[in-house]
Amino acid sequence: MPQTLIAPLSFKTLKLTYRVTKGFVINRFKGTAIKGWLFDAALRKTKHYKLHESFKAGLPTLSKYTPPEYFALKYPFDNTQLYRTGDYLSFEITLIGDGIALYPEWLQWFATMDNLEIGYAGQPGQLRLQNIDIDATLTGQALLDSLPPKANKLNLNFLSPTELKMKDKAWLTPELPFHLVATSAMERLRLLNFYYTPAHITNEEMNTTIDLEDACSRIKIMNTDLAADDSLYRTKTDKEKKQHHIPGLVGNITYTCPLDEWLPLIFAAEKVNLGHLSTWGKGQLIVDAS
Repeated sequence: MPQTLIAPLSFKTLKLTYRVTKGFVINRFKGTAIKGWLFDAALRKTKHYKLHESFKAGLPTLSKYTPPEYFALKYPFDNTQLYRTGDYLSFEITLIGDGIALYPEWLQWFATMDNLEIGYAGQPGQLRLQNIDIDATLTGQALLDSLPPKANKLNLNFLSPTELKMKDKAWLTPELPFHLVATSAMERLRLLNFYYTPAHITNEEMNTTIDLEDACSRIKIMNTDLAADDSLYRTKTDKEKKQHHIPGLVGNITYTCPLDEWLPLIFAAEKVNLGHLSTWGKGQLIVDAS
């Protein structure tokens, strides 16, 4: 099953570097800042946003689900909040599946947006684009072909808070069962397939509940130093002016057992992030198998 989910997908990554021309402060969860100020504020002012909206409007529909975005952000999770003039801010955006067709528009948008405002309202800073590195498109089949043939040990290093759920409740204890990781990865890849590689998954298949607990029962935790991080929060507030905390696990966890069949699923999750708010930079992980 994992192979059939991954082979139809493709991934194209753009790495953007901006130089700070006017200092600013942002919250620790850079994904919120990048979404709010670089995407929502700047992109909505350009003609490219209409193409983005038109593309999303043409997606298939499924009553239980909201389409995920066709891209995922990754950024250095270094806790930096204060950026001074002369500093640099970098991030990556990976386009997925049919979303890669919008790559020329995204590239043109980034190239023409030479000065961007970012930072808290009332004291915005400015960024100037310095460089765009473009990776060659990686096909799902090429990703599968690059995986190690066997593994008895799998280490996951969660760089940004990763929120996986058990019965709709965030799992925030260090002993993270592998089946939660696998189930979350499977669900994300199924959704990306359904919306961005049409005809590979049917409505009936999407409406089938995923439960991998029994299938993963032999996979044990070898060691873990995972810790809950709930200090991140959205900058937006609700009507009661309360902050929205963003919980998740960070750190390393190592699983042991013959894991060959799960490698495609986990290495694909490394490309697109994992769990809640994965589009905007939560759930970044580095995978090592041996």
